[in-house]
Amino acid sequence: MKYEEVFFNAPTDFWAIEKWSFSEKQKDTMFEGDIQPTINTKEGKVTFYTYTRAMTPDKLIRVHKERGFSTYSLFEYNNKWGVIKDFEIKAVGFDSLTVTAYRSEASLIPVQKKEKWGYLNENGETFITPQYNQVTPFEKTLTAVQKGQKWGLIGKNNKPATAFEYDTIMRTNYEDYQYEVKKNGLMGILDAQGKIVLPIEYKSITSIGQKHFIGTDKAGKQGISNYQNKVIMPYQYDEIKPYKENTFKVKKDNKIGIATLENKLIVSIKYDEIKDSKCKDNFFYIVLNGKNGIADATGKEVVAPEYDQTECYDYFTVVTKNGKTGVLDSSYAVFVPIEYEEIERFADNKESVVAFKQNGKWGFFNQQGKVVASPMYDEAPNTYSAPYIAKKGGKYGLVDALNRTLLNFEYDNIQHIYTDKGYFMKVTKNQKEAIHQASGEVLIPLVYDELGHFRIPEGLFLGVKKKGKWGYINEKQKMIIPAIYEDAQTFEKVLGNKIFAIVKKGGKWGMIDAKNKVILPFVYDELYWNSFQKGELYAIKGEKTMYINMKGEEIESK
Repeated sequence: MKYEEVFFNAPTDFWAIEKWSFSEKQKDTMFEGDIQPTINTKEGKVTFYTYTRAMTPDKLIRVHKERGFSTYSLFEYNNKWGVIKDFEIKAVGFDSLTVTAYRSEASLIPVQKKEKWGYLNENGETFITPQYNQVTPFEKTLTAVQKGQKWGLIGKNNKPATAFEYDTIMRTNYEDYQYEVKKNGLMGILDAQGKIVLPIEYKSITSIGQKHFIGTDKAGKQGISNYQNKVIMPYQYDEIKPYKENTFKVKKDNKIGIATLENKLIVSIKYDEIKDSKCKDNFFYIVLNGKNGIADATGKEVVAPEYDQTECYDYFTVVTKNGKTGVLDSSYAVFVPIEYEEIERFADNKESVVAFKQNGKWGFFNQQGKVVASPMYDEAPNTYSAPYIAKKGGKYGLVDALNRTLLNFEYDNIQHIYTDKGYFMKVTKNQKEAIHQASGEVLIPLVYDELGHFRIPEGLFLGVKKKGKWGYINEKQKMIIPAIYEDAQTFEKVLGNKIFAIVKKGGKWGMIDAKNKVILPFVYDELYWNSFQKGELYAIKGEKTMYINMKGEEIESK
């Protein structure tokens, strides 16, 4: 019982600190992993991470431990590295230690000393004397090491499995620990014993899955082979790119097609570009001589490449040709003549209408392609949800899907208001605001300067502004709180089912209940809800910020 603090990281990491003497917070960015620092609460306390780290009066110990892989830990002490096993120091004095060594299946630890690398075993004993410029962790029986400027493979007995003749060696992690090597600018593959299984004759090798790769030969042509050097797709293409469902985009003489792994052409190599689409499953856009079309999954042209633009939607395809726009149906036949200046996007349901522009004016047709509203509107009607907001003669109105007028064209603005009880329309006219139901019927008359957030269908009061002041009305439009406030927020349900609102008066914020009784005095510069359930608020008063309860008492937010 002599330590100020003891940190225990079960099951093996255990460090006791006799005396803290460092006042500066230390950052450790060397190791990867989740960082969980403690809080510095007294002079000298250091920050601890998931990797145990302890400060002594004059030394720094950093310990790296990953449970479940090995029985040892790596540590740094006084700028040198060593190995700890079962709380006993097994090796010290190395310039560097590979901290990812625990992943090595051979349980050998790469170490550096006097600018040369070798290996230790788990007991910290020298297994391979430091002699290499660079090393990699062992994988099974072999590993890649650099001697001089060249790389080769060695076994655990330190005997070469290959000559040191490669510019690079990289394990592929595909079939049985093969190695990708590069020599004199060309690449090949070695097997797990270091034997050449893929001749060193490729300019590039790009793996596709576990068994195949896209290769580039000495002539710069691309094909596909397996790792036994069997050609699957001949080396005759300028470029090969994986596409989808075991198909590939292939390029030859600046033209693109689609082929299977067996080199069967699905799409002839004749297009300038092939792009994914939102059309039916596996359909795609095709581009030829700058014109757009559509092909199906077999490569058949369902829409010839003759359009300037082609865009699929759920039920139709919008096409543009020579500056005019039309619509194709689900079978890609002309559905709406290609004669309009512009057609708005289709909504995702079959009930909506589609707006079109002709001679500078907007109209709309239904999902059967029948023109319902001839071009008469100044702006494209908002056709996402019925009824539709339209503008005519500089004023806004409301029409249904049959172009019947629900609200006359006399308003300065109309906007949809969506609630859990449906949606409504807020209208503005001569600097007054009102609320209408979707059918056009008046819900709140055009008598208020401004309407707050629309909450009446939820049983709460609605803030209204009249003669420059805010008050509240109920569902029956009765003014239940007079318009005496400079600003007002929405009534909220607090502490269960009681309702309160934050309002502003005399330049300060306070709070009232449903009967206009002052709950919090008007003394706050800012006031916001922090928790409706707990009745907590965030307040600013002068230079002080705080959390308060419904009595105005300062509390600690939880």
